[in-house]
Amino acid sequence: MRDPVEDLPVLRAKAGEAVDLAACTQHGAFSPREHKDFAYMAFSFLGKQTEHMRSILALVDAGLYRDAGLIARSMLEGRAQLVWASKDPEERGRQWRDFWPVADWRKMKKEQKAGRTVPPAVGAKIEQGLTDLNDKFLTASGRKRRENGQALRSKDYWDNWTGHSYSELLDLCVSELGGQIRETALRLLVYAPCQRGTTGIYVGLRKWSTKREHMAL
Repeated sequence: MRDPVEDLPVLRAKAGEAVDLAACTQHGAFSPREHKDFAYMAFSFLGKQTEHMRSILALVDAGLYRDAGLIARSMLEGRAQLVWASKDPEERGRQWRDFWPVADWRKMKKEQKAGRTVPPAVGAKIEQGLTDLNDKFLTASGRKRRENGQALRSKDYWDNWTGHSYSELLDLCVSELGGQIRETALRLLVYAPCQRGTTGIYVGLRKWSTKREHMAL
């Protein structure tokens, strides 16, 4: 079995090449038309993933592997969102884009709770966006509160634009691909190392590789 720690220089070099390629894509001639929701979503995620990878490279160079693993987890969750959205790009791309009033409303409430002022025009735009959504993204309890004329709370909306936890989203993606090894790898690489507080993603990779070898016997 190959040792992922010994392979780190190769992995680091390949990651650097991927960042350079992503940068060329973002600053090149290609630009998705904004009315193509899934294309716009994918392009936005590319920017976020590139930024995350730059952070990972800086942390790896500093020997902070566990912190790098936490960001890698976020990247894999982002990938899961893209994979899930790609199964119905027109509908789910629009759903991702329509979620902005909920996300911005939550940020606005945090700012106000912290005593910071939100420009009236910004607040009005966000509130109008929520009104336009009607019951979209509301939980069952949220719809009931709205029917009763009660003020809505943050938890009355979906946690995120997909309506699933990111753990559920990973399960949905791997179940469509088929194969228990894929799911086991994701669980070991994404969640278990960070929860255990171990040396991070490398421990999970070793355990998955060992389990895969046993399953092949």
